[in-house]
Amino acid sequence: MILEIAGKDVQIVTGVRFIRELDKRFKLEVENGLMKLGFGLNQVAMDIDMENPNILVDLIECGVAGNKGFKPNTQQIEAFIDEQEDYTELFELFDKEMAESNATKKKWLELQENSK
Repeated sequence: MILEIAGKDVQIVTGVRFIRELDKRFKLEVENGLMKLGFGLNQVAMDIDMENPNILVDLIECGVAGNKGFKPNTQQIEAFIDEQEDYTELFELFDKEMAESNATKKKWLELQENSK
């Protein structure tokens, strides 16, 4: 998926690196910190369902993590999101992307089915 951020085309990749980056941001930890569980896609599914615009920043940042070229910073991403007339289109783009990506599709479709 390509988004134009700060006047540049930015490729968003929802592969294994994307999932790893999400899991770094969203994890469940047991009290003593000995066990950590990646919770990235689960959190994203909940936030997209609630149309929480904050998750869009995380999705874009995690989606560009493996890019070799231009990586927009948080302020550029926030400005891009603020410029959108309606966030719904962005949520739909990410929903479609994760439903089609080999790395996310199985879990994503399962999460979508369980949320109904």
